[in-house]
Amino acid sequence: MKKLFLLMTVFCLLTVSNIIAQDTFPAQDLADPDGAFITLDGIEFYYIARGDESAPVVMLLHGFGGSTFTWRDNMDALVEADYRVIAYDRPPFGLSDKTANLDLSASTQADQAIALMDALNIETATFIGHSAGGGVSSFVVANYPERVDAVVFVAGAVAVPSTNPESTPAPSGGGSPIGGIAEMASNLDPNSPASRNLVRLFLTPERFFGILAGAYHPSFEVTQDIRDGYSRVLLVENWEAGLISLFQAREGGMPMDFEAFAQFDKPILIIWGEEDTWVPMARGEAIHAFFSQSQFIIYPNVGHMAMEEATEQFNTDVIAFLATVYSE
Repeated sequence: MKKLFLLMTVFCLLTVSNIIAQDTFPAQDLADPDGAFITLDGIEFYYIARGDESAPVVMLLHGFGGSTFTWRDNMDALVEADYRVIAYDRPPFGLSDKTANLDLSASTQADQAIALMDALNIETATFIGHSAGGGVSSFVVANYPERVDAVVFVAGAVAVPSTNPESTPAPSGGGSPIGGIAEMASNLDPNSPASRNLVRLFLTPERFFGILAGAYHPSFEVTQDIRDGYSRVLLVENWEAGLISLFQAREGGMPMDFEAFAQFDKPILIIWGEEDTWVPMARGEAIHAFFSQSQFIIYPNVGHMAMEEATEQFNTDVIAFLATVYSE
């Protein structure tokens, strides 16, 4: 009966003829003044590069639903501390490519991060990965350790072997609590107008940000500017197909090489909000236990978005860590 009701609901949604769709635009029309696009292996990436090209490089990898906007309060602080900063939108988020059927697995996205470094003539960098971006960073660490100076996991959705799986739950959903939506989207055809229409009907800007807002601690003020910044992705042409492709890729790609991951012996900083409900702090504790050289910083009364909720402390801690990495 539940399945029949679901099918009837979907049919009704798909046959509504008077739906007013939100206007969408080419990604180039929505770019920031210092934003740029680059095509790598046929896939278009949007990125922001700031700072002296001769300075040590920090690569910023956002999490689910994020973009370069996620790092808006961190990039300039890092530049002022004499680092070159590269923040980019991991497809299909932000303004990057939303072509249907892209390989969006974590292992492939690690390859893409290195390809972007190559294109920008960057030999090595410190990777700062938030949530699912931390998962991608972990694949970079395992597969390209020679390109990594250090790594910062910010509420990182990083899978590490554990002797006590009950206390260290796997980072389900890549750092997001929308498993039901993901299951629905993964069964849709991203090339089908009907599928894209269904996603657009379900994931309105209000519902989209309502989901993301759950990542913040209740005490944090979510302003209209923040809502607009994160919802910009819904203004980009073909965003629906990109979202469908994302969830179809969740189980794909090459598996993590845990042996190589465990051999990483460079500096590691772990930052977590004590009240994180998306990727619980037990995950950070597991990463900390896995790497003996890691540092672990916990912010009280902070949720999943430490770089936004505790900006000043976050910037101070990251810059202090980088100073130890690049000290002569």
